[in-house]
Amino acid sequence: MAVKPSLALIPSGVKANKVYSVLPSDGVGDFDFSRSGSATRINKDGLIETVGSNIPRLNYPMIDGVVSGCPSLLLEPARTNLVQYSEDFTSWINSSSYITSDYGISPDGLQNASRLLFTGTNQTLSKNIGTNGTLSYSIYVKGVKGETINISMASGSDESFLLNGEWQRLSYSDTVSNSTININTFGNKTARDLLIWGAQLEQGSYPTSYIPTNGEVNGVTRSAETCNGAGDVNTFNDSEGVLMAEISAFQEIPTTNEHIVLRNSASTDFSNSILIQHRNDGNLRIYIDGFSSGNIQFIVDDINWLENNKIAIQYDSISSNYKLFLNGITKERYSSAANQSVVGLNDISFYWGSVNNPFYGNTKQIQYFDTALTDTDLEELTSWVSFTDMANSQLYSIQ
Repeated sequence: MAVKPSLALIPSGVKANKVYSVLPSDGVGDFDFSRSGSATRINKDGLIETVGSNIPRLNYPMIDGVVSGCPSLLLEPARTNLVQYSEDFTSWINSSSYITSDYGISPDGLQNASRLLFTGTNQTLSKNIGTNGTLSYSIYVKGVKGETINISMASGSDESFLLNGEWQRLSYSDTVSNSTININTFGNKTARDLLIWGAQLEQGSYPTSYIPTNGEVNGVTRSAETCNGAGDVNTFNDSEGVLMAEISAFQEIPTTNEHIVLRNSASTDFSNSILIQHRNDGNLRIYIDGFSSGNIQFIVDDINWLENNKIAIQYDSISSNYKLFLNGITKERYSSAANQSVVGLNDISFYWGSVNNPFYGNTKQIQYFDTALTDTDLEELTSWVSFTDMANSQLYSIQ
């Protein structure tokens, strides 16, 4: 592509309250960031580390225990780990099994993983947490490649996992009336030797990043994150331009709609904005001029939100040229409106309004072009440059 973006977030640099964009170079395109309290991420060495209050998280992807690819900007909602001691399993109820604390190297690089040795068949290690509802249970496990174990919550079903010889975070979500969490081993094998670490139980339909606990009666809460305010009136062109995002979400169907928005921050409604919406029916919806009457809309129902997606929206009120490209493929418009304009575009934010309906997920890049592009450019912008690039982006293992 010969055309360069006027704003480009490719997550590579952060400081307290700030996510740096590589363009423009004067810092106008940097995002403001906030989170009260600490949180964890996977660093460039593949280890789980804790970062302090208001420090954005550049989270690295892992394939088979090895970092693969560039980091994403990780944004998550508030969650609480209800397991009182997330790294101490000595109080868990077990039979025909043995727990040895500080036996092996854990995913944070320290020798604080516990050995779980099952010595009989059909055994369970369990802990009652004392809550119910829609919950997500997760735990880090390392065991012999090819063996299987189950994790479950009482009153729910079991989930079986095949171990690959590396640390794996196993997770299971269900709506239950009894939050006793279990590690199960079934079958005739009389011994099963595992390393375990980092147990987590949280309210919600999907697991979030690890939240360590150490005896807190009500668990530990990681606060929600906000990221907004990149660019100014000189960065954006009201008449024509392209907004591109490479993102993945944590769930196919969110409870409420989630948004990334190129907007006029002074607008009190959805007008004068271009919205990428992860809708609560699982669709991708694009709105040009917000939800106003006569807006331009695109609706895509064949999108896998759990994978990396490259989305580019072109708006052009001069030529009435509005387009959506998704992963290299052009998508048809849903609305019949012929033309629509936006006025006073001045920032890109990961929510609309003040702090409403934010997008939570992994963002690999945001780019903005202050001119319309050719179809060839839009296809190139949203396509994978190689098979390896595509495989790594989708977290596929190449044999």
